[in-house]
Amino acid sequence: MRTTVIAALLAIAICAHALPIHADETWVCVWGDPKESGNRAFEYTLKGNTLTVDQTGDTFRVLENNEYGIVATGSMSEFVPIQKKPIIAFFSMAIDKSTGKSLRSDGVIGETNEGVLSGTCTKS
Repeated sequence: MRTTVIAALLAIAICAHALPIHADETWVCVWGDPKESGNRAFEYTLKGNTLTVDQTGDTFRVLENNEYGIVATGSMSEFVPIQKKPIIAFFSMAIDKSTGKSLRSDGVIGETNEGVLSGTCTKS
């Protein structure tokens, strides 16, 4: 019995060591040409499988997070009382961790959409 317990604890320790552990990260991204006026920096907090826009509280589900980059997406399909209408939308972004280059795409049904925006992100 004791040998079984020790073997089980050893197996748990080995599996836990093999799992990737990502500490919380903060990224600051500027979308569009940083030299143009009107562009703002957005701060994103990456915690587990969630990427949160600090200024708005909007969240993205992280699809990929490894040594190469981060890919995340979000969506909504709900009635928004302040706009007095339903909003159906998606939000996606990708960050190349080695260069800081990034892409963002948002789409809201019934609105003019910006398409894909390029940006620059830095880990802070």
